[in-house]
Amino acid sequence: ARQAWLTAERQCWDPWLRSQRGFLGRELLWDRERQEGVLLIRWASLEDWKAIPEAEVDGVQGRFEAAARRALGLGEGGANPFPLLSSGGLQPLGRT
Repeated sequence: ARQAWLTAERQCWDPWLRSQRGFLGRELLWDRERQEGVLLIRWASLEDWKAIPEAEVDGVQGRFEAAARRALGLGEGGANPFPLLSSGGLQPLGRT
């Protein structure tokens, strides 16, 4: 499942994120015990992330889900094989 997730991420989210204003980078982490992925995405500002229309994000997510199903050998449609369990934001500590 890990390789299918990574393949779908590289095909869908990587190119889209790299084209977004304010995108600084991301890390993809995999928990072997839980068989879950964790994404840490860095933006120049919260405003850069919030400026992206939700419909655009939803479109990329739809392409990701389809690519993940293909990579796993699942049929078209159906539930996301890698559902989002939680999301949140972190603010960097102030510079001293």
